[in-house]
Amino acid sequence: MDFAPNQSRPSILLCFFHILVSSRGENTNEKSYNFGTFLLPNLRYIISSSPCITHFLHHKLDFYSHNLDKSSPHLLNPFTVNQIPPKLSWPNEYRSLLMLTRTHSRIRSYTRHSKRFCHFMIFYSNPAPSADTLGFLLRLFVLQFFDNGFKLGPRYGGNNFFHGDNFYALHIARREQNVGDKIYTHCCLRGDHRSAILPNFGQLFLAGDSVTMCLHSPRMSSPNRQNFKCFQDFRDENLFPLFSVIQAQTAFRYDVYLPAVKVRQLRNGVDSLNELENAARYIVLHILAGRANANVSTSCLQDLEGCSFPMITTHESTSLWAAYVYKSTPVAVGAKNLHFLTCYSRSEVTFSTYTTPFDVYIWGAIAASIICVAVTAHGLVSLIHVIRRDDKVGINMKTLPDVTFRIMGILLDQIDGLAVKSGNYTELRVLLAVWVMVATVMTSSYKGLVILGLNAPPPSQYLDKFEEISCKTGKSSIAFNDSNYLYPGRIFYPMNFYMTIGILQSPYFSKLRASLISKSSCFSILSTPLQRPLADYLNTQSYSFYDSLYSNRFIDMTGLKIDPLLAQLIDPGQRPFPASLKPYLANKIGTSNISRDAIYSGIEEELLSCGKSVFIGSKEDVTAYQIHLKKTYPLAKPFHISKNFIPLGLTGWRFETLHSLKIVKVFKNLIESGIYDKLLEFERLRGSGVIEIRRNVLNVTKVKKKKSKIIELEGSIQTLFYIWGYAIVISVMVGTFELMHYQIYMRCGYKLIF
Repeated sequence: MDFAPNQSRPSILLCFFHILVSSRGENTNEKSYNFGTFLLPNLRYIISSSPCITHFLHHKLDFYSHNLDKSSPHLLNPFTVNQIPPKLSWPNEYRSLLMLTRTHSRIRSYTRHSKRFCHFMIFYSNPAPSADTLGFLLRLFVLQFFDNGFKLGPRYGGNNFFHGDNFYALHIARREQNVGDKIYTHCCLRGDHRSAILPNFGQLFLAGDSVTMCLHSPRMSSPNRQNFKCFQDFRDENLFPLFSVIQAQTAFRYDVYLPAVKVRQLRNGVDSLNELENAARYIVLHILAGRANANVSTSCLQDLEGCSFPMITTHESTSLWAAYVYKSTPVAVGAKNLHFLTCYSRSEVTFSTYTTPFDVYIWGAIAASIICVAVTAHGLVSLIHVIRRDDKVGINMKTLPDVTFRIMGILLDQIDGLAVKSGNYTELRVLLAVWVMVATVMTSSYKGLVILGLNAPPPSQYLDKFEEISCKTGKSSIAFNDSNYLYPGRIFYPMNFYMTIGILQSPYFSKLRASLISKSSCFSILSTPLQRPLADYLNTQSYSFYDSLYSNRFIDMTGLKIDPLLAQLIDPGQRPFPASLKPYLANKIGTSNISRDAIYSGIEEELLSCGKSVFIGSKEDVTAYQIHLKKTYPLAKPFHISKNFIPLGLTGWRFETLHSLKIVKVFKNLIESGIYDKLLEFERLRGSGVIEIRRNVLNVTKVKKKKSKIIELEGSIQTLFYIWGYAIVISVMVGTFELMHYQIYMRCGYKLIF
């Protein structure tokens, strides 16, 4: 009796295990069956675990046979149904379908609330669409929920408009229908170059009893087969939570743009360089990579195989963000303005030099005292009846102008005194004595202050406005006959002139460009040369000033929409290259091999000459260059940064990832805490800046020291001699006139009394 229970226990455990395995197997088969097949998928079961608004996009699917109703207990969220074409071409069919969906009232209602809710898109098409068609459909129906109401130009005000983490897309397909490497195209063709990558994208393969779920992982990587992570015969009845296994993006690419960095150093890494000399490089490679546990590659110089990582772009203008609105997160860091740097100044001695010793109140008091003394003296003189200019010759001088003339003569130190027989009028004597004393003191003080002001160096009048350096010639007299010849004629904007520089190769065009630049007396507009292959560095399009205006949409390719001031600044007469490159103008276009070292040296040489030349760049660039010139050439004339500027709008960093990723949040914390501004300030104080000025050819300081020192007459002392020469010429002219006048009177029989 005791053994029987012991024998029954194993049988009970085996039965329980058999029942458990049987039920598990039945559930497994049921779940595989519940997903359905490709020809008849179980949509109710697929979307039952989704907490989002569901959108069915199908072709050749009997959707209404699934008995899906909004009142169904299995569907807790609203859904929409749209039919899609089996093939979608670019751009006509795409744009027509886009306008159709945008005008739909239901789509507009969902779009208005796209930021608040998540959306689950289910695509089904039989036969399966091509990679291009699937890419266009994904962009059309998924990306229309993105906030793409961005603004272009300097008044850009939007941020965080990439909300891809709120959208999920699922494509139901067969395994044999997707044999290509590319799942969908992420970049539209020809007319529209804006890329679009879906961070939450999966494919559900239904083939018989097998179920395979492939997810795009890691996020923001290229939509290739190698970047998909697949789960086969999974045992979880909830399909939607599988999207949570998508890995976050941890690998990025950052292009180190440094002219001084060699290719060998790039391959070995930039650890040997002083990272703090460049704030952006230090933030990316040390702060962001460390705090966000990200791998940042600096050795991938091109987007080749093995280097297709998301980019981190620094110091980018907002106008470029529109091209990457569907796959990047921009972060604005500040506004960028263009200033110019120059040591050119105007030092002129004007008539105000002789009025500045006394202010307006003193000059008014002097005029009032002259009138007061003249009126008083005239009143007293009227009692005497006669005033003689000289004791020997008597002339009646009873009028007020005569007395005023005498008083002015005393003030100007041209008459010793007023010879008058005033009898016992002590009041007049006291008045004249006090006046002569005051006049002597004021005259001596005035002459001393004027001479001191003329001998002292006058204040330099630096240029502060772009209107002062612009070429006032207006539009360029350039017109086009055909693609091979040019002739002066009709008036076009200078943009048309520069469009042809990289295209036409005619010798006449070279002569025309050389004549326009050599005959011009305008300022030379210098800026950093762009690093481009086969760049024509005699053309303004190869320099950063033009590139900043064009990239911020201030000028267009036709030149028909342009501010008049900017049209003058890019006039052909405004030389964009240093004067040391003028000999290259005689060469045929495209045959001159000009190095960037020669351009930097020429820019520095021309700026130190303090002629009609300016260096244009951002406030950070010109400040760093000013510090560099001050340290390198301490004896050179001080450089001045213009107060006036051209606003280019906001600038910022761009991360090809979601705004919710940790690397983006760490960068925002750097900005909010002020660390970003401190690093930029340290970069400027070191004087390195972002323009990397190199000097390996010219040393202007040593050249100036070798010259013999000659004392030259210039400035205020030279002005005194000019005034003296003008006075001698005027005296000779007056003397000649008096002599001629005397001879005429003598011939007429008049007798002059002197």
